[in-house]
Amino acid sequence: MIITNLFINKILFMIEMLSGMYIFSHKMRKRSHPIIRYVLSISLCLLVAIFYPLVKDVSYSWWYISLMYFVFAIVSCLTLPIIYDMSWKEVLFFFIVAYTAQHFAYQLNTVLSLACGLINSYQSAYNGENLLEDGGLLVLRLTLTTVVFTLVYVTIYIAFISRVIKKDLSFNNLEILVISGVALIIDILVNAVIVSYGKDLLDVIEYMICLYSLINCFVILFLFYFVLRSKNLQKDLDVSSFLLNEAEKKYMQTKNNVDLINIKCHDMKQQIIAIGKSRSINQEALKDMTEAIQIYDSTMHTGNAAVDIILVDKKLNCNQQQINLKCYADCSKLDFISDSDIYSLFGNAIDNAIEATSKITDPSKKLINVFVKNINNFVSIRIENYFNGEIKFDSDGRPKSTKTNNGYHGFGIKSLEMIVKKYHGNHLIKIDDEVFSFNIFFPIDENMTNTDFS
Repeated sequence: MIITNLFINKILFMIEMLSGMYIFSHKMRKRSHPIIRYVLSISLCLLVAIFYPLVKDVSYSWWYISLMYFVFAIVSCLTLPIIYDMSWKEVLFFFIVAYTAQHFAYQLNTVLSLACGLINSYQSAYNGENLLEDGGLLVLRLTLTTVVFTLVYVTIYIAFISRVIKKDLSFNNLEILVISGVALIIDILVNAVIVSYGKDLLDVIEYMICLYSLINCFVILFLFYFVLRSKNLQKDLDVSSFLLNEAEKKYMQTKNNVDLINIKCHDMKQQIIAIGKSRSINQEALKDMTEAIQIYDSTMHTGNAAVDIILVDKKLNCNQQQINLKCYADCSKLDFISDSDIYSLFGNAIDNAIEATSKITDPSKKLINVFVKNINNFVSIRIENYFNGEIKFDSDGRPKSTKTNNGYHGFGIKSLEMIVKKYHGNHLIKIDDEVFSFNIFFPIDENMTNTDFS
């Protein structure tokens, strides 16, 4: 077997395709025994690339070369459903993204190779010269290829893939997939024809061909990014809207429950006092009964009825977990925020604090402080608590939820951010030693009370 330029490029192309697809899709759900599946898939693809039959009299025609690389790409693509639990649309998506990234990196590598004198012309990838005649040149070319492809793949992953793909893809726009795939194939075929028939291409034309391909690949990747980003934002908006609606329902339910509890507790206290006056009851026992009921008669007076109801509800929850919830709040200036938004704002923030504080064993640190102050033309809200361990943040700077259940966890902070933005406020997360604080600042406008923020 003669080691030609074409033989080397076959192996490189297969490695480039496999690397791109596996890097870009690694967050997707894997099937059982993924390591074994990776090894078998890669081995199979490399064997296809090595032993793919090259008929001597047609091996360098543009259509044969294009067909060969396309077959290699399809073979590498077929390994995705072997390793990952994917739909056919998701397989097609990663195939097009990987092929586009490979073509982009290849064209960039060609431009740099031409500029550095490592290849003589744009046609070098299609000739059959024996590369063993100049091993030093081969090493330089392979080194440049490795660096270029690594930088391109890492950049695409960080700037594109990691931002729009989490655990699943949910890309159902078949029209975009088809249009992008056709555009990519046409670009590759045009390049192949030009290379095959343009025997004496000028340097300017060669650079222009590469530039055209680079722009075309960039447009395809940007189109995918835009579609996925828009879809993810819409999904987040739908979930956040659902949570806000649920918060409004829960607020009304909590309000009714708190009102009923306060009425019952008031009646019971009056009855106990009356019994204590008319009969001989141990005063110490009477005191214990009154204090026990007082736990459920936790009326707050912050200047905002919605905040009062939320704090009573959360205080009951804290009492059950031996958490001390303290409130130093003047909420009289929060009338411009709707009751449902108040519930979601304070409810989510205090729930997060309760979740963190419940894991603390030191009784002196099982404490949550709620501060609300009116400072000049601003309302300052600060909810702080102790925490154990390390708080990890996601790529958007939000604390990661420690809940293991699936569903809507992780959207609490997003809901808070939506409400803060809705009322033109700002928020700040601070960590000082073992204290976590969530700070919110709302501007106060005399006309805000009558403003419709819907």
